[in-house]
Parts: sequence; structure tokens; C-alpha cells
Amino acid sequence: MRPLESTGDDSDDSAFVHVARDRHGIDFRHTWTPGDQYARLIDGPFPGGGVCIGDYDGDARPDVFVTRPFGGARLFRNLGQWRFEDVTPDAGLSGEAAFWSTGATWADVDNDGDLDLYVCGYDCPNRLYINNGRGSFDEQGATWGVDFHGASIMAAFADYDRDGDLDAFLVTNRYAPPQPDGSIDHIPTQDQARALITPTPFGPQLPDSLKELYAVVHLPDQQQIHIVTAGQRATLWRNDGGHFTDVTSVAGMEDYGLSLSATWWDYDQDGWPDLYLANDFFSADRLYHNKGDGTFADVIGEALPHTPWFSMGCNVADLNNDGWLDLMATDMSGTTHYKQKVSMGDMDRSLWFLDSAEPRQYMRNAVYINTQTNRFFEVAQMAGLANSDWTWAVKFGDLDCDGREDLFITNGMTADWVNSDLQIQYGQGWEGMQGHIEPKKDLNIVMRNDGNLHFTDVSAAWQMNDEAVSFGAAYGDLDGDGDLDAVVSNLNDEIALLENRLPPANRMVLHLRGTKSNHWGIGSLVRVETAEGVQARYLTLAHSFMSADEPVVHFGLGNTEKIAKLSIHWPSGVVQELNDLPANSTITVREPDQAADLTNIALPERVVPLFAPASQSRVAVHTENVYDDFAAQPLLPNRQTQYGPGLAVGDVDGDGDDDLYVSGAAGSPGLLRRNDQGRFVSARVDAFTLDQDSEDLGALFFDADGDGDLDLYVVSGGGEINSNKGTLRDRLYLNDSRGDFRKADDSELPPVTRNGSCVVAADYDRDGDLDLFVGTRSVPGKYPASEPSQLLRNDSTGDRVAFTDVLADHPDLNAPNLVTAALWSDADGDGWIDLLVATEWGPIQCYRNVEGRLQAQSSEGQLSQHLGWWNGIAAGDVDEDGDMDYVVTNFGLNTKYHPSPSDPVAIYFGVFGDHEEPRIVEAKMSHGELLPVRGKSCSQNAMPFLQQKFPTYHEFAIAGLTDIYTQTCLDQALKRTANDLQSSLLINDGQGNFEVRPLPRLAQTSPAFGVVVLDVDLDSHLDIVLAQNFFGPQLETGRMDGGLGVVLLGDGQGGFAALSPAESGIVVPEDAKSLVATDVDGDQFPELLVGLNDDVVKQFAIQRRPANSPVVVRLKGRPPNTQAVGARLHIHQTSGRQTLREIHAGDGYLSQSSCQLVLPAFEAGTIEVVTVIWPDGSSTEHSADELLSGVLHQQK
Repeated sequence: MRPLESTGDDSDDSAFVHVARDRHGIDFRHTWTPGDQYARLIDGPFPGGGVCIGDYDGDARPDVFVTRPFGGARLFRNLGQWRFEDVTPDAGLSGEAAFWSTGATWADVDNDGDLDLYVCGYDCPNRLYINNGRGSFDEQGATWGVDFHGASIMAAFADYDRDGDLDAFLVTNRYAPPQPDGSIDHIPTQDQARALITPTPFGPQLPDSLKELYAVVHLPDQQQIHIVTAGQRATLWRNDGGHFTDVTSVAGMEDYGLSLSATWWDYDQDGWPDLYLANDFFSADRLYHNKGDGTFADVIGEALPHTPWFSMGCNVADLNNDGWLDLMATDMSGTTHYKQKVSMGDMDRSLWFLDSAEPRQYMRNAVYINTQTNRFFEVAQMAGLANSDWTWAVKFGDLDCDGREDLFITNGMTADWVNSDLQIQYGQGWEGMQGHIEPKKDLNIVMRNDGNLHFTDVSAAWQMNDEAVSFGAAYGDLDGDGDLDAVVSNLNDEIALLENRLPPANRMVLHLRGTKSNHWGIGSLVRVETAEGVQARYLTLAHSFMSADEPVVHFGLGNTEKIAKLSIHWPSGVVQELNDLPANSTITVREPDQAADLTNIALPERVVPLFAPASQSRVAVHTENVYDDFAAQPLLPNRQTQYGPGLAVGDVDGDGDDDLYVSGAAGSPGLLRRNDQGRFVSARVDAFTLDQDSEDLGALFFDADGDGDLDLYVVSGGGEINSNKGTLRDRLYLNDSRGDFRKADDSELPPVTRNGSCVVAADYDRDGDLDLFVGTRSVPGKYPASEPSQLLRNDSTGDRVAFTDVLADHPDLNAPNLVTAALWSDADGDGWIDLLVATEWGPIQCYRNVEGRLQAQSSEGQLSQHLGWWNGIAAGDVDEDGDMDYVVTNFGLNTKYHPSPSDPVAIYFGVFGDHEEPRIVEAKMSHGELLPVRGKSCSQNAMPFLQQKFPTYHEFAIAGLTDIYTQTCLDQALKRTANDLQSSLLINDGQGNFEVRPLPRLAQTSPAFGVVVLDVDLDSHLDIVLAQNFFGPQLETGRMDGGLGVVLLGDGQGGFAALSPAESGIVVPEDAKSLVATDVDGDQFPELLVGLNDDVVKQFAIQRRPANSPVVVRLKGRPPNTQAVGARLHIHQTSGRQTLREIHAGDGYLSQSSCQLVLPAFEAGTIEVVTVIWPDGSSTEHSADELLSGVLHQQK
């Protein structure tokens, strides 16, 4: 153990310092001088250079090795005090200019305790330099069988089979070497390759001779065959001691992608290293899961929702300090409005790929957060890391030593190859651009990790924002002070050495020395536990693009001066623990020489999840119909036909358990599932089949005709433009008391044909029967225009069923809004049921019931200030103060839209220019200027006058919204705005006034729709469950699929803590919409049913249960409202605590949960009085025994 002394500066202007060349002495310039033969390779990765850092001579000072295409790689020995000397010839390393070196890494391949060096090359043999322990190397690539000749990018070393030595995965790209004169006539074109496709039982295939040049993408549903470029086969080498063996095929890792980087990591912490492979263009990234038997399975489709389209660098880190490894893969999305708009080009050519790749690929960075399940969150947009320019190196490390890993990114390219104007003017790629090539210099970026998945750009403050073409980069403690310094390779410039002089904080550097494991402990997972929490590091060699960090483990410790526990999970399976270690020290830890049982690895303790998939996990299937929303209405931001299914539960056959209705998409009937002893079974209803041309949205079971059974109201909606307006008529199905339904006469409902959404019921006029509010969304083909909703007063008498739309009698309700959800609830506690409405492009609206008249709440309240894309609403007294609070779902923070009160987003619908048909224009605010969201290509396709007005992408990119569409046209258009996309709590002050509080950040990872408020852990505090994701955005935006569903545990004071999916057991990566709670199997514990668009209805059951079963209570009201919809149950306990519940018919998003109330078990003698406020305003008091009997009657 050695103490560390900081060289940091505690002054206000401390930052990273560029060490001057005359100080460090490194004479190295990375240039691109290929000559005619290789000039065309300028538009790929091979002009890049790498950096690797490691102490090759054992003097405790890390040395630096750098590569470049021409001029020769170099080794610089660290002399201390930021002085280096070039020892390339003396060390026996080849420095000849003819060796085109790409990626390089230190790795002790012979496991003798000193670092060997592996250097990749292009169109020349890769080289393995074996360290002889005397300060020099012997080149033995051929001897060891790793003198690969081709298009090598980087070698990633790890002990994948855990036999104690390092194996290697070779990352390769496209190898199509030109002729000496630079021509590539000997390489078949894509059209020539297409002519060689032959049909096989496995689909169309190319000859094996073309596998490393082209690949076939077959889309049988669209009857399309596409030819895309491919790369050299990647290689997995197993270290057999003195020689490597190619085991790629046996291991199941054959990949022919245009690979740019690979990182080993043990993402599931089973002790076996897994591999992430980042592939460029149409090549899918790979996540190879190590099965522990020498083989791998690519699980990327099961584990990740989407990947970057042009994946470049990748790296791992514990970003949220939960002890599990996360991963980031980078792309080249621009950091400014201008950069994004000049690079978008004509996306129509690639729409087939955007809509078919599995998983989907999008042109932005991805940040995958480990959930300790088989599925990751993806949070790049929420974290502020989605756009970083043309990014090569992605470097995680705790640069300021505050205990959180920060991010350093290198940027730039040989030319602006994605500039749409240059592509049009000169053609794509080198052929057209030669003679017009100017380096694309971008600012390097450093993002400080603020915790809670939030990063702040501190590039300028930390002085790491060089404007350059930067490729490889590596971290190392070059001055021995215990913090991370950096070395960066810059094209046409000198190497950059960045000394870390940020304010000093506590830290620790760990050197691992394996005994049974490989000598340097590569593949070890190291955790520290301090008073400030947990951190984890995984020691891996290849870090991002062509580079490798110093093979040590670094921890920033912030204010912590002592490490309570440090645990090392060695690759051998040995787990070693050290306690009470001082901060600010360098520690060398030797692996205990003990036997390791590889079949009994000490894995992290895992809790029993709260929920588990129920035995009947597939209840029903929702089948979405095919409809091209974007052809019907160009520039539409989201599909309007992909918002179902709705779910409704109720006891339709009178057998005492809840049955289920699943809304059907157009072309498919709604589905009734009867509950038969805890399992849902199909029940055919001819009336539903006859109406299958209608698109079902909201559905509601309620007693419409007062005969004591539950009838069914189904909202017809969907944004399809249909000449048959009758398909938009809502439907009422009357129950014959046995659960068989017939359709009510059309005359019994108003003759309204609108695009409906939700339906909710309550006796708002206190006449004893249930009235309906039916929400309306957009006008088909005219989004975001809307029509009024309906307020249907129940005027049924005797055998006559009649509903009257009385919306006109309530003027405040008459304004057309894009209504997504609604809820009847007594918000102000006056005994009259109020109406809350969620809207898209608007606020949550609260209409107070003033003795039967619904009046809008004052516009001065908080609700009116929060304009969102609200989706759902549910009620519960979450702070236990005796009034109803509300949970409202929204689109969250993990989107490309980032509105705020000062910078809202807007949408316009009107006539622009000389285009006769109204069109949509999306807008955003940036630095006080209104800018277009959509790009030039799609905008001019929808409005051709823009092609003449803005001939170039540059002109469009620098134009403001008024320059493009004119202020006059914008003023005449319908305009809607949004300034808050966070799913939130509405905390009630008891008078119907609300404080808006965002839900925890994990709830913002994806759009949330369905929501239930329920005490899921039965600790007497209400919790929240959210259904997440939205697959309906336009293709360039891409699916919003970063979430998995969230369980938030309440503390009874309005605070909530998010459970990880591993803790909650809720893992729903699909397009989840509706969500209901009901006791399916009669065990008194509620199950959750999740409605997925174009997928199954999933069912989850509580498996982590308290010793005492909950109390299940039903309120029995007077006919016809026998379910007592709108009633409130108050339980006053001797401790002064009170429990409040309310009965709803319809809530959440297109959902109706059970009317039974689930309460935690009460200790004997703790209930003082039970009060029920009935829907008609009357109240009754009940004893504890009555409550525990399970039924409370309005009429005793």
C-alpha cells in the first residue's frame, strides 16, 4: 500500500491541462498520407489511430504506445514528471512507416507477469510483441497464430473460458483492398452481387465468396430483398498456451459486420465474460452471452430495445452506482440543430430498414442501464447523452473523483461525409468528394455524472473541449497522483496529453495480481462499499475505439476517507474481501491461492421479486391492423391508430369473480374472457364479431339499464380515414344476466361519429344511475384538430335505455381537446363527484361538480401551467391526509423532445406556402428562437414549395421557423404547445387545488400510459404501477421503448421510491398500454393485467406476500348503482391514522380495474370507525367486524 499525493488544484479555475510538447517530449504526429492506392479508405475507420497505456517495464510508471496509419507506431517510456522518451527501436518494436497500425492493447498473453503488446493493422499482418522482461520485445505473431492479415480494428482480450490465461476477440471491418492504382474494379458491385443471389430453404443467399463483402436482408412480408455491405469475419482466439486457436465457429460468434469496437463485460454477473460488439451501418450490433461451455449466444434482441445505427465506440461502467455494469454505444448524431439538419438527408431510402431491423437501429447514442434481469433500460436521451457528434472513443472514468463515473468523448472525421449538400453536389463517399475534402473538426466532450442518470456538459469548464479530429483515447495515471489523466490521438496534429488538475478528492488505485486467474486480474469485478454507497468496476482491456486504458482499477471516493468493504470477484471464481481500507492510497492485491469451485460462484444476493408472471401469462392476443398513418397525413409525429388495447374487468356472469374484455383493433373483434376458477377462457360473442370493423379503444362494464347485471360500453376510435363513418359510432352491449351480450339499438346512444378514446362512469347528477363521460381525440387525417367529447346523461327508465349528450349544458366542457383519459373523483371532498380529464397538448383539467353542473377550475392553478402529452390518470390518497391525490402519466424525459416552461415545443396545423392542403409543422425553442423539428427532406416531400425556397440543406438548417413558413401562416394555423413531459403526482390540498410533483426519474424512462394506484406490498401505503413504452412515433424518431414498466413504493407521505425490475418482477419491454388490477384466482391478492399493442395481454401475480392475507371489501350501493361507483371508504384508526379509498368505473389509460377494495390486514382493536360516503352524498358508519366481513351495504 502506497499513499497518494494529489497534484490537483483547488482553485476555481482548475481543469485538465494540456501538457506542452517541450515538456513531455513526445514527438508524434498522426497524419493521413496514403497515396493513390489507399486514398479511397479516407471515409472509413482506417485513418484512425489508437492509444494504449501500461507499465511494460515494471517501474511503476505507465508508458504510452500510439498508432497511426503512416509513419509508424511508437512506444514512449514514462520517465516521470511528465517526461517521456521514444524507445521504439530499443524496445524491439517495429517502427517502419509501411506498417499500417490501427488498434493496440497491452495484454499479458503468456501470463508471465509483464505486459505484452498486440498491434492490429490494415492490409498487413497483425503483430504480437512478447515482452522478454528486459525492457524489450520479440515479435511472435506467426508463432502464436495471430498474424491476421486484413482489416483489423482492435483486439479485445479476456479469459472467456476462465482457464487462467487471456483469449482474444479480433474486431474487423470491410477488407476490400484496392489495386495499386487505387481502382476497385475487381470487387463486385452491389448490383453484380444481387445477380448472384440464389434461393435456399433458409432464404436467399449469396455465394460464400462474397460473405465478407455483402449481406442479404430478406423481408418476406414486404417481398423485398436488400443488399448491404459486410465486413471480414470477426475472430475469437482461444489461448492454448504458446498458441492461439481460432474457435469462432465453434463458439457461435461468426459475425460479418462492419465492426468498430468490442468490449468484454460480465453484464449478468455469472462470472463468465460476455462481449458487446459495435457494428457500423446495416450490421446489427451483437451482445454475445457467455454460456460457460465455450459457446456464446447472441441475445441482443432479447436484452436491448434498440441500438445505434452506426455504432462506433462502446464502453462499460456502473453509471448509477448500483453495483451493476451499464454500457454505452455511440453514433454520430449532431449536437446542434444545424448539424442535425444538414446531415438528415433523404431518409426515405432507408425507411425499410428503420421499420424492420431487429432490434431497431437509430442514429443516436444508446445508454443501457442494467436492471439485473435479462433486459436493459435505454436512457441516453434522458441522461443527455444521445447526441455527441461523430463519436469514436467513449471513455468512462471518475475524472473528478466524486464517486461517479464521468464520460469523455472524442469526435471528428476526415470529412463531413454525412453532409447532405456535399453528397448531392459531389456524390456519396470518396469517389465524389475527392478534391473537396476538408476535415470535419468537432469539439471533444466531457460530461460530468451528477447522479440519478443525469449528466452535465463541463467540456469547457474542464478544458477538454479541443476542436479536432480525435480518434483513439486512453486513461492512465501518468503522474502517479491517483487520478485519471488522458492521452488523445488527433488527426493531422500532435498527440494530446491531458493532465488532470481538477480539485483534489479522495480516491484509490488498485493493482490486481492473479494467481489462479490471469496475472493482471483482467475480468475481475471489484466493488467498494462506503458510507456514500456502492461502486463497481470491471477490469477490461479494450476501451472503445482502437485503444486500451492502463490495466488498473480506479475509484473516486468523494468525501469518503475509508472504504468499509472492498470485494474482488476474480475470474477464477475466488471472492476476496478487504475491510477498512484508507482512501488516497495505491494498493496491490494478490489473489488468494485457494481452490475455486467454478460451479458455485458467490453471486450477488438477489431479492425475491414482488411480482412474477402468473401461471396464465398469456390471457389474450391483441392484433393491430396494418395502416399507414404517415401516408394518410404527412409529417404526423405519431401514429394515431396504435393506442389500444383497452382492458375492462367486471363480473358479467354473476359468479362472483371478474371477467375481462380486451378491445379489438379494426378488423378484429373485441375479446371476452370469462374467469373460470382463476383462469380466463374464451367466450364467443356474435355481437362483437359483427362490429369488428370498428376500432375499440376504451371499454367499460356498468349497469346501463338498471337490471342488476353489467352491460358493456365500447368506444370506437382510431385515426384511420374511413369513408364508412359508422365505424366511429360507439356501441352499447346489453347483458342478459348470464354474460351473453346483444347490441343495443342505435337510437339508444347519440348518433355521434368521432374518434373516441376513453369512457368513465359516475352518477354526477345524483339521480341514482351511472352517467358517462366519453373522451374524443383527434379528427382523423387532421391531427391535432379535435372535436368535443360527450357527457352522456343516463335517462334510462324501465325497459327503455337512453343516453343523452348534455355536454352543451356544461359550457366549460365543450372546448375541443385531445382527450386521452378521464376520471370521476371527488377532488374537493364536497360529496359531489368531479371530473378530471387528461389531454394531449394541454393540461390536466379538473371540472368541479357544483350540484350537478361541471365547471372548470380556475386557470390560475398549477394544473393549467403544466401542458403535456398526458396519457392516463388514477386516484389515491398517497400522502394519507384524507383527500384524493392523483397520478398522471406522460411521455417522460427519455425522448428527443425536451420542453420546459421557457422552451416549450409546439405543433401547428394549417396551410403553408402555396400548398393547398393543411399540413403539420412541429417546432421547438432553442436559445429563444423557434426552430423546425422535422428536416428538409420530409418537409419538402409534404410541401414541395420548400424545395424551391430552400435549395440546400444548409439554407434550411440556418432558417428559423418564421423564415420557413412565415409568421402570417403560423398565426393563422391551429397551434398547440407542451412544456412538461414528466409523469407526475398531483398532491391535493383538500380543496381541489394541486401541487404538481414529478415522479421518480426511473418512471420517466419511457412514455407511461396505464397506471394503477394500489398497495401492492400491503404495508398500508399506496403504491404506483406504470405501463410504459410507445412504438408509434414516426420512423425517424423511432420507438420510445426504453422502459419496462415501473413499480413505485409509497411511504405514505407522498414520497415514492422506484423498484428495479429485478425487485419488482415487472419486465414488460413491449408496447404496453392499458393496466388493470383484479383478483383473478380468488386468493384475495390482486393480479395485474397489462394490455400490449399488437401483442398478448400479460398477467402478473404478487409472490412476495405478508403473513396475513389482505382484507377485500366490496361496497354494495342502492340499485342501479349496486357497485357503489363514486363511493368513498374512510377508515379511522385508534392511532389517528386514516385510510381513504374511492370506487371508480374506469381510470388509468383505457382501463377499468376491479371495484373491490384491497386493504392490508388490520391488527385487532386498531380500527376506531369505518365511514362510507355513498354516491348520493349520504354516509353510513360501520364496525370493524362489518369491514372484515368483506361487504358494506348502503342499506343496512
